[in-house]
Order: sequence, then C-alpha cells, then structure tokens
Amino acid sequence: MPEYNKELKCKDCKYAKGPITARIFREAYFMKCTLPESWTEEKYDPVFGKTTPGYFNSCGVMRVGYSVCGPEGKKWAPRSSKLIFLALRNG
Repeated sequence: MPEYNKELKCKDCKYAKGPITARIFREAYFMKCTLPESWTEEKYDPVFGKTTPGYFNSCGVMRVGYSVCGPEGKKWAPRSSKLIFLALRNG
C-alpha cells in the first residue's frame, strides 16, 4: 500500500474541480482532476456506433492509479494563497 502525503489533499488543489455538493457531502468520486494529463480522449464504440465523449479522471484515480500525481502529490498546487506555505514545505 502506498504511503500518501497526508498534508496534500486533493480538495485543496487548484486542479480539483467539482460541484459544491461534492465538497459538502465529501463525495470524492465527483472531484475531477483538470490536469491535462488527466484527460481521457473520446472513444468510438464500433459495436453500437456511439462515441463516448472525453472526460477528466477523478482525483482519486490520479493519486492512486496513475503516476501523474501519485501518492506524494507531485503535481499538487494550492487552491488559495493560504496554502502556499504547505506547497513550499512539500515542494
């Protein structure tokens, strides 16, 4: 099991986007990572002839499944200036 940097939470990252209800009810699935590396291109399904539109992966997927951000939060950037010292300390 990876060791996460527990100070760097995706909800505090400027790349995390989601509805206000996701923040209120702490629904991690609805928080999307808007880093360019997180974008999944649209895909054509030859069976049904439909094209699935592109989408951003969730923040959890980017921290766990991909090495883009990873458990240590390599691409994490502060959402507000109050968190700038957290970024400097972990950078």
